[in-house]
Order: sequence, then C-alpha cells, then structure tokens
Amino acid sequence: MKATRFFALPALLALLTLAACHKDDETPSPLKEKTYSGFTDLSVTYNGFPMAGKTVKVTPESGNTAIVSGYATFDLAQLSDAFKGMQPLPAPGLLPGSPLLNLPATLGADGGAWTFSGSGQSDYATYSYSGSITPEKMTLALTDVALKDQSLAGGVWAPAPIERNPDGIGFASQPIHIVFELNSAVQIPGITDQIGDLLDLLVNTPFIPAYGNTAYMTLSQVLASGIRTFGFRPDGCIAVTYMQCSQGAAQYALAPVCMLQYAPAAPGLMKLWVNPTDVLSLILLNNSTTPPDIPENPFGKRTRADGDAAAPQIPPMAMKALQLVLPKIAPLLAEGIPVHYAPTEKGMAVYIGSDLLLPLIQETGAALLQDPEVQAAIQKALQDAIKEDPSLVSRLPEIKQMLDKLPQLLASLERVELGLNLVKAQ
Repeated sequence: MKATRFFALPALLALLTLAACHKDDETPSPLKEKTYSGFTDLSVTYNGFPMAGKTVKVTPESGNTAIVSGYATFDLAQLSDAFKGMQPLPAPGLLPGSPLLNLPATLGADGGAWTFSGSGQSDYATYSYSGSITPEKMTLALTDVALKDQSLAGGVWAPAPIERNPDGIGFASQPIHIVFELNSAVQIPGITDQIGDLLDLLVNTPFIPAYGNTAYMTLSQVLASGIRTFGFRPDGCIAVTYMQCSQGAAQYALAPVCMLQYAPAAPGLMKLWVNPTDVLSLILLNNSTTPPDIPENPFGKRTRADGDAAAPQIPPMAMKALQLVLPKIAPLLAEGIPVHYAPTEKGMAVYIGSDLLLPLIQETGAALLQDPEVQAAIQKALQDAIKEDPSLVSRLPEIKQMLDKLPQLLASLERVELGLNLVKAQ
C-alpha cells in the first residue's frame, strides 16, 4: 500500500507538469483585425506609467506579422452637452509628435496570446515596444523612450513667487508672464503708456472664489499656490506636482505623468501636448463631491444628460470662449502647441507667443466683447473685486477706460505673450 502511494505521487506531479506545459504551448486564436480602447480592453504604458485615452488597432498582415497602430481621439461631449454630436477630435498619440504611430509586429505564441516586440524612432524620440494580444485584451508597453534633443531634460522648475517692487508699485516677480504691446504708431491717451501696469493689476486682482466662497484669490495666487513644480523628464513627459484638493483635504500630489508631453522643436521653441483625458481625470479627482478613489474609467457616462453627476461644469462665459476658440485650436491638440521659452534674470519664461495668440485674440476677442452676457460678467467681476479690495476704487476710471478701448486695443495689437515665469525649484 505504501509503495503504491510512493509511485502515485510522482505520477501525479508528472501529469500536472504536462498539463502546465500544454497550457503554455496552447495556440492562440487566429489573429483578426480589431480596435482596442478603454481601460478594460487596453493597457498602454509609457516607460512604466499608464497612458489614458488611447486607442490601438491591430491589423494582421501576411504570415505571422501585423501592424499595431496607436492613436487617440477626444469626444468634446465630455466637456458639455453643447458639443454633443460633434466628431471626436484627434488627440495626442502614444509618442510626442506622433498622432499616429505604426509599429511593425512579428508575432509569437505565448500561453494563448500573440506577443511581439521591437524598437524604432520617430521625429522626436527613440523607443522600444512590446505587447500581447488576445481576442479580449491587448497590452502595449513603450519602454526606453528618450527624446533625441535632451536640451530641456532634467530641469525642475517652480512658478515664480509673487514679489512687489520695493516702492510697492508693480511687481518685481510674479508667476504669470504677460506681454501686451500695441503698434508703436497707435497712441491711446491714458492707456498706451500704462497698459502693462493695468494688466498686472488685472491678474493680481482677487476675483476667484476660494475657501468655500469665504474669500477670493488672484490668478497669480492660484498659480503660485496650486502648482509646486514642473519636471522636464528625458522621455518627453512633464511631471507636475500640484495641490490636490478633495473631500476637504489638501496635499501635494503628482499629476498623471503622461498628461503633459514636450519636445524641443527649434532653438527657443518646443511643442507641448496635453492629454485631455488626464486633465478631466484631475478635474473629477479635485471635485469636492467626488471621492478621491475615482473609478478606473471615470468617463463611462459621458455627460450630465446621461446621469453623470460628477461631470465637470463649464461656466457660461468660458463656454462661449470655447465655442469660438476650439475650432481654431483643435488641430493643435494632436499636432502640438508651439510654446516659446527664454531665459530670464531669475529663471525661464515659458509662453505661447504672437504667432498663435495674435490672430486668435483679434478674431475671437472682438466677438466676445460684443456679447451682452460677457459685458455683464466683466462688470460683475469688477464690482466683486472692489468689494474684496476697496483700494481698487481709485483705479476704477483707468480700468473702465481700458475696457471701453479694448476693441481698439485688440485691433492695434502687435505683440502678445501669455504663459508662466519659472524659477529653479529648490
């Protein structure tokens, strides 16, 4: 009896080993053309970090080869019902500057899945890749991604602090970089020579509700306190640490690493790609009515009309601006936003320049200024600002004069820059 048991145990182990080997040698299902998207069907990583909002299409070719095509689209209906019915916009692809990335795949069988790997280079980066495909799910890992131009890599920056000049007039340092210059031939009495001071005043006027609507902050204060650092990674991602606020708690957190990507394009110029899916995830995460542990796919319900109470709300004025601006800037979502950068006395200025902003402001700004609702909103913002800071009353005539002259100002604009002043992070 004991001998029988002795020989039965090795036989059982042999059978289990054969069964395991049979599973590993299982031939995958024949590969068919299929498009994978979402968090359930698709997993894409970029140097180990998850990428959201991407789509990958597998197209079989002859023999054991296929083309794996990665891209992304963005449905504007996620922003508002006003965009319902519009075609999704092309969004940033898998690599900086590659709205569509075609990867050749030589397939091998592994445990019921087709696997592949390889390496390549794009206009801006070198990379390796590997993945697995089954009828139900696909994984794609981009590894060893590195920008060809490393001139910005490794820099860690913070918004410049808010510091007034010693005489208390104007600012020696502030996080917002803003330049607004008129044609030298155009002179608007009382405006031309002080427009810079007035713009500084506007971005440093408290009108943004904070602390449960018990106080107001300036745009400069929001940037200086809300964003801690920007880190330019060698792989083309910009790591952003920011003040995360959820359920009444605030702490510094790391934004999705692949939310912002960059690549130097020319001396003093880089391209910037913004992943809209990651941006919306941050909006949901920082919504006081949304738990910090948002589900894997927070966009299962696309709009408030579909019952998603956590969908972000867009103020009416912002919606008007979006409806005018989006058709003009939509192509830049996938192609990349041209962003200038230049050294300053205390760090670096990063900004969108006249090449993009000038026609945008002149064409859309005039239309917005003629809208009665926009005019009413401006007046209300002024009234609220004065309630918060009564000292602004003395500057009110200047501000109103500038507002009255805004159409003329826009028409005579010669140079405009809008962005951030950065200093080296400590």
